[in-house]
Amino acid sequence: MKTQRRQIARDAAKRGIIDVAQKAGRLQTPMTQLMGTLDAYGVLARDIHALELFGMHGLWHTRDYVKRCASLELYEIDSAYAAYAARTLSNTEVVVADSIETVKAGRLRRDKYDLIVSDNPYHAPYGKGYAEHFDLFPELLRCIGDGVLVLAFYPFRGEFSDEHERRREAFYGKVDPSIDEAAAVYTEHLANAGLSCPKYLYTYRNPRLGYLTFVCRR
Repeated sequence: MKTQRRQIARDAAKRGIIDVAQKAGRLQTPMTQLMGTLDAYGVLARDIHALELFGMHGLWHTRDYVKRCASLELYEIDSAYAAYAARTLSNTEVVVADSIETVKAGRLRRDKYDLIVSDNPYHAPYGKGYAEHFDLFPELLRCIGDGVLVLAFYPFRGEFSDEHERRREAFYGKVDPSIDEAAAVYTEHLANAGLSCPKYLYTYRNPRLGYLTFVCRR
């Protein structure tokens, strides 16, 4: 618990600096850039009902889009982080649960979401042997109608464990897919779930991580 409190205090201080810089027009975060791009394409719902699958304390990119949401359902398995998110995020229902287990069991609060964000852990396996967001497929795709799916994607090979590399190869067909190769795998999953993908885009976050975003139509 003390570790989580220290982490929250550090991240809240950093977030405060980011908020000031954004209000002054001197900074755009990767999520605000992504939301602006989606606005430019006109693909976001007017009243966004969103699902955040790995919310942590909600201080990072969640803060950049939550005010746009009519509702946000945020999952975090750590109760200390979840409690902070519940206190500080508007229009948000915080659920302390394993999001992957919840999705697979069909226990989400809504049938469909307009925006789904999976900012899953980098290192794998984690939790109950999970790797990235691979265990969410195909069940997660039942939860998308006409909406936007945002996935954490690692375009460059990192310090992956042997098991992590095995899972990436099983999901993508290779350990180090390019952005377009990975997108082809996801769009095939979408097609199998009865969804078309008129557009996808990649948003850089840092050298080893970005948002791979899919506009979905049912």
